[in-house]
Amino acid sequence: MMIPLIPLVLIIIILTSVGQIFLKIGSDSGKNSVIKILTHPVSLLGYLIFAIVAYLSVEAIREIELKVFFAVTSLTYVIVLFFSYMFLHEKITKNKIVGVIIITLGVIIFNF
Repeated sequence: MMIPLIPLVLIIIILTSVGQIFLKIGSDSGKNSVIKILTHPVSLLGYLIFAIVAYLSVEAIREIELKVFFAVTSLTYVIVLFFSYMFLHEKITKNKIVGVIIITLGVIIFNF
């Protein structure tokens, strides 16, 4: 695979976030049945995205130190916060903002 590393990691972060949003939507659609939740079309799309993320992650960690890869992909929490706000209409609280700042600072400090 010839995708440059920084765009590849950004794609992984965004796809992971999208997959999590799809799983949340799928889980809300079949609250009374585990089978309905697991087989809901939106849940299935989330699984497909995670399979793609798994493949892309393997490609990425072939070139990036594992500890750096996982530190950077922790930025998924930041993206999920904003996607949850935009698509699921969840609230962004002061504590969540502080958490995002701490995660972002941790990634910056860890990598420099």
